[in-house]
Amino acid sequence: MKWYRDDFNVQHAREWFEIAANDLADGTNLELGIFDGDGSTYLGGVGLNCFHRADNLCNLGYWVRRRAQGRGVATRAARAMSEYGLTTLRLTRIEIVVAQGNEPSMAVARKLGAQFEGLLRNRLVIGGRPVPAAMFSLAPAKGDEMG
Repeated sequence: MKWYRDDFNVQHAREWFEIAANDLADGTNLELGIFDGDGSTYLGGVGLNCFHRADNLCNLGYWVRRRAQGRGVATRAARAMSEYGLTTLRLTRIEIVVAQGNEPSMAVARKLGAQFEGLLRNRLVIGGRPVPAAMFSLAPAKGDEMG
């Protein structure tokens, strides 16, 4: 992930939360933390970002800490966020872009029922290098599209 750094710490997390709060206030991104049931443990993040208002779409991103992986955390958070985007925000398309080889994130996209649309060349830049990425999409159920 572009923001990842080996020395990521609590202060970096606090800075991310401040950026997320500012983005929410100005309507550019909706980024949320994922916490355990009692709110004491930070498990990861989920968000709708890269809004393209003219075409009524955005990107869905998600990640969870290693120790929270394999428990359905990312799938539950991504499902809730995508449902919010499609129903409350009435988006007509949500894209999920996953770096080639990131099988856990691709599995989450599939569990959400996202449609695989193809492998895109040089779609992401990771570690300063362009890499291919899988494109998945979610759209409203048939008959729910805005007209």
